[in-house]
Amino acid sequence: MRSATTLLSMVIRAAICATVSCIPMTLYAGGFWKLATNEFWTGAGTCQSQYPDWAGQGSTRIKMLDSSTNYFHLQEYDSSYTDRKVTYKLSWSGPPDFLSPGELVPLSLKIEVEQAVYVGNYFALGANAFGGSTTVRTNNGDFNFKAGDVASAQNTQDRAPSDVGRTMSASDTYQISISTTPNSACTIGRRYTYNWNPVPTGVPVCTLTASPAVVAVGSSSTLTASCSPAATSYVWSGSGLATNASSGKVLPTEPTRYSVVGTNSLGSGNPSSAVVYVCNQSPSINYAGVDLTGTSGNDQIRSGISADTIDGGSGIDTVIYNCNKNAFTITKTTSGWAVSSNAEGSDMLVNIERIQFGDQTLALDITGNAGQAYRIYQAALNRVPDSGGLKFWIGAMDSGVSLKDVAAGFMNSQEFKSLYGASPTNEDFVTKLYTNILHRSPDPGGYAYWVNALNNKIITQVEAIVFLSESSENQAGVLNAIINGIGY
Repeated sequence: MRSATTLLSMVIRAAICATVSCIPMTLYAGGFWKLATNEFWTGAGTCQSQYPDWAGQGSTRIKMLDSSTNYFHLQEYDSSYTDRKVTYKLSWSGPPDFLSPGELVPLSLKIEVEQAVYVGNYFALGANAFGGSTTVRTNNGDFNFKAGDVASAQNTQDRAPSDVGRTMSASDTYQISISTTPNSACTIGRRYTYNWNPVPTGVPVCTLTASPAVVAVGSSSTLTASCSPAATSYVWSGSGLATNASSGKVLPTEPTRYSVVGTNSLGSGNPSSAVVYVCNQSPSINYAGVDLTGTSGNDQIRSGISADTIDGGSGIDTVIYNCNKNAFTITKTTSGWAVSSNAEGSDMLVNIERIQFGDQTLALDITGNAGQAYRIYQAALNRVPDSGGLKFWIGAMDSGVSLKDVAAGFMNSQEFKSLYGASPTNEDFVTKLYTNILHRSPDPGGYAYWVNALNNKIITQVEAIVFLSESSENQAGVLNAIINGIGY
């Protein structure tokens, strides 16, 4: 006959959990612990999480008959021997909703045996409770317990972390776990998690931000109140947000100033405000401009509502606006681009390759990746590029794909083959390059040069289309279409 021992245990585990890991109980400064969650949990090991019947080690099982937040009504049994079982109630009082730093956790445990059917020394009903400081067993010892046996114990050791020696943050937690273990391989229980609540040192000083600060009619902006010390409630003006909300969305139809006042147990702070502006409507205040400078990499720089000067530096740099392109006036200058609108000010852009509006992107690098992608697209397919395809190929070149590889991609397309033929001779290919790219018949000298270079394998057809696409003649022919930027 196989022998096993069933152990009923109640374990209190106290840990301080910082942002990324749990560390042993540590001393903290000022505040109190507030119960945040009271949840059922199962421990690790071979305990199978199949409510209400869990498998333990070997043939031992534990079944939940019923439960609440402060008791388990359980039956432990041997699935191979129906005459081996014990039914009992494990109940506890506490823990409370609030704990003071250093307070002894007011927690007690009680075991009440309702039924005991066993053979030999099969079951041992007992517990090492409260971190091992107190042993809880049935009245009749390890093996001879019977229905009606009762045992109880009080916590005499575990205390909530005290307020000495370290500054606490609101992200720290303290956990207490109550568990029952039929054997070393199976544990079930309840876990209580407390959050640290710092004692306020003054009324909240709040800062209100709006993101984005400019929206189109029908679009939303998110208001966020950041307060120190933390606020426990908020009084909003103009937003309709709830008193327990530190952030929320607003949908202004005209430039609107929103405000918030934070409150804690010591009182209310001063109002903090933020304005959300609406496209095509001028701000009520003229804000001083700022100078913004990018890095050596590819930057994304968000414009404000003032008259800003933005220098992207090297790399492929993008300035982001919130309103649609038709709200702006865009003018080429000797040093860059002047971009202005009612809601988002008048900016001077230098070393900026892209402008991202609410509805589209405008590429300004007509001699860079965007210009090359536009020209090779039109050269290969003899048409104005569509926005989706152009966006794809500009993105590919921004990611490092060469112009030659882009040309090869077009030449493998069915659209290209319908224009040039599936396998054109070099003579036909050169004639169609002149027709589709330069929109004229080839001159004798140019025709002879390109045919000879192809026939003698000095260049490939892919290289020929790249050369003609980037020729000064084609660049001049395409310039008027892209001189004010390339939209996609």
